Amino acid sequence: MDVLLVLTREAGDMTTGGQYYSPLLLTILCGHAARFNEQKVGEALISRARLLLSAEIHKPSAITTIQALLQLSARDMAYGQISQAWLYSGMAVRMVSDLGLHHSSGKLLRLGHLNAEYLEIRRRLFWSCYFWDKCVASSRPRATSWMLTAEAEL
Repeated sequence: MDVLLVLTREAGDMTTGGQYYSPLLLTILCGHAARFNEQKVGEALISRARLLLSAEIHKPSAITTIQALLQLSARDMAYGQISQAWLYSGMAVRMVSDLGLHHSSGKLLRLGHLNAEYLEIRRRLFWSCYFWDKCVASSRPRATSWMLTAEAEL
């Protein structure tokens, strides 16, 4: 996939409020960036993001919410807040399962309801979440949130 195409699509989604944009995700990413320049601004943005998250978790699961949870988890891990990172990671895993991202993309593509680009986004998000959950769990003796069974058609 062409990087320029992805950047253009995502920029368009931000201006149009498309499915790959959310104020929560944007706020978290800005909070990450501000950390390297303005610590107080970064902290304020992350506090705002946590308020936005409290509203998002009452809505149906969404790709952007999963991405935001992974980003919050990574931030908390970097700051040594391992328990909080583990909780955010677990929430992301539950949302991945809720959206069925663990099901085979090939079967979904053959059904014809989803395009190849969307299925690739789903696949990458699933593996990002799976990998991150394993990393967070391995930082301390904790259980991972994944119980891969025959249902997970990877």
